[in-house]
Amino acid sequence: MTTERVEIAVVGSGRAALNVLSRLSEKSLRRCVVIDPSGSWLHAFARTQLRTGTTHLRSTATQVPFDSACGLERYVEMTGKTREIYRTSDGFTGIPSVRVFAEYCAKTISERFGNTRLVRGAVVDARWCGADSEEVQAALKADDNNTELMCFGAMLLTLDTGKRVLSARCVWTPKFSSPMVPSWVFDAKDSYAKAHAEYDGQGTECGIMCARDIDVSLENRVRDKCVLVIGGGMTAATLALSAHSRGAKAVTLMCRKKIVVSEFECDVKYFGSKGLREFHACDDAQLRSKRLESYKSRASVNEHTHRRLRETESNTEADEDCVLRIMEQRVVIDATWNQKESKWRVRMKPTDEARVLFEATMHRMYRDEGIEPSAAALAEFEREVTSAHDEIWLACGEVVDLEKDSALQTLCQTTQVKIAGGFPLLDEEDFEDEHQQGVKAAAGGGGGCRWPGTSMYVLGAYASLTIGPGADLPVGHRLAAKQLVDAMKRHQMMILKKQNPYQRIADLSSAERTPERGESFNRFKRLPPELSDKGLIDIEDLLGGEKLELIELGQYEFYEEDLLADIRLKLPEPIQKSDVYVCFESRALEMWAFGKTRAYRFYIRKLYKEVMVDKCSYKVFPSKNRITLKIQKFSNHYWRYLKG
Repeated sequence: MTTERVEIAVVGSGRAALNVLSRLSEKSLRRCVVIDPSGSWLHAFARTQLRTGTTHLRSTATQVPFDSACGLERYVEMTGKTREIYRTSDGFTGIPSVRVFAEYCAKTISERFGNTRLVRGAVVDARWCGADSEEVQAALKADDNNTELMCFGAMLLTLDTGKRVLSARCVWTPKFSSPMVPSWVFDAKDSYAKAHAEYDGQGTECGIMCARDIDVSLENRVRDKCVLVIGGGMTAATLALSAHSRGAKAVTLMCRKKIVVSEFECDVKYFGSKGLREFHACDDAQLRSKRLESYKSRASVNEHTHRRLRETESNTEADEDCVLRIMEQRVVIDATWNQKESKWRVRMKPTDEARVLFEATMHRMYRDEGIEPSAAALAEFEREVTSAHDEIWLACGEVVDLEKDSALQTLCQTTQVKIAGGFPLLDEEDFEDEHQQGVKAAAGGGGGCRWPGTSMYVLGAYASLTIGPGADLPVGHRLAAKQLVDAMKRHQMMILKKQNPYQRIADLSSAERTPERGESFNRFKRLPPELSDKGLIDIEDLLGGEKLELIELGQYEFYEEDLLADIRLKLPEPIQKSDVYVCFESRALEMWAFGKTRAYRFYIRKLYKEVMVDKCSYKVFPSKNRITLKIQKFSNHYWRYLKG
């Protein structure tokens, strides 16, 4: 089995990969290899647009996979193809057609990456090889130009072709995702299997299929068929429009909510650090995963697609041979295969939300116009509807799950990576600042999106716990690529200085902290939880029988700024750092300070809200007779009180 040694290996040839490549130097590009199953650029992206029949992109013309955000707009102006950009009415940059986007990308790739080597193959295993591994030692002995950055380790990639690539640095862009499938689908397939003994319940021959299994570009794929599309996002809307334009007899677009119109798949406030301040301040992977889920926007379509939907629906109302219907706020009760008709019989009803809105409308009409609520109208509205369809297309979104990605299983098992919500918690690095020494880079703020303890950098969906809900969108690709390339440059300089940039730093929660970062528990014993009314620290153990006068500190100054809050305590005598003991908990804190003859205590049994224990700290100012307790809040909302 041959092993090729390279300086940089980029896994994937899509938009995320191009964002990175466009920011690399010419020298790095010559030493770079791109690995993709298709062996061509943007193949998976292009196939998706072709299969679904997409005419215009969701992202704006500035969200191109290259370092220059204005490149596509300049290309359109130079070639006179301004009609290929659909201008929205709300002032946002227009959205490009798939055709002009493909032309621009092909032109830019041929000009800039013509000499970049593209290898055909799928990565089936990724493994980190440390500095002492046989692979790295053999590479260092070879004295190759591509191995000078391998002195602290390298990534070993195994392809399905049998080839192996040892890369000093690796950029990973693919993801593993599964389509979300409604629960009624399983019973529906069982009904089909009863009529077709050979059906195993897994294939698409039954007519129920997910968006990734549909290809409307095939000739006569949907002609004269009745199609039901389930979903309320761009994919569902695009499939419905494509089926209608390609000769389907009837197309029904059904969604649980009302169709939402938005130019972006994610709230724009999450495209920058300001909107993600609370997200970045959280160190806990599980909590960050929950916040990520709460930040995600519901399915939506852009203005261009929504206008096409409504125009097509209105134009086909009088045309019984080719109908597009939009059914909002409806859910499927069940679907049963009718062998006699060779069709799916689907029962659906209004959602509870739709019923509430209908009743509210009747009440408003009674209040404003005096029209009595009609029980018959309500009964008609709630009536179940049954319709027949040849095929059912599911466009209900997808679930990303790293733990099911077979290519990264070895890496997950051999490195100390935390996984939350199907996403890895990537390394966030310390950097030196002249004003704040040793400050940790906020997530998405320079951490480099690096897999813990390795030289593998991650872009796309797997970087969601670092970049935020926009990680798998073009804007997230741009943000992550810039940080990634900057981090790679810093790491290269560190390696040349014989410093290991990949060395894992213990978590603050388990590492011994300095007095400025809080106390490690080996300096004092803690009282058991059942004695929390007395305190957190075992004072008897600290005093060791010494008798000191106990002074309870009841006065303090409380200052808040954004996520930080300071509790300033004034003492009657100077206290040294070594004589101060502080214990933080999520909803409590206790401080002991020992003077010559007195012991000063400040204890809050219950704080107003929870704090981030790992980011709480304190400072001692002996010359000013002052101690400042610094607590990190979970939000920038001002506390009404210090005590809960």
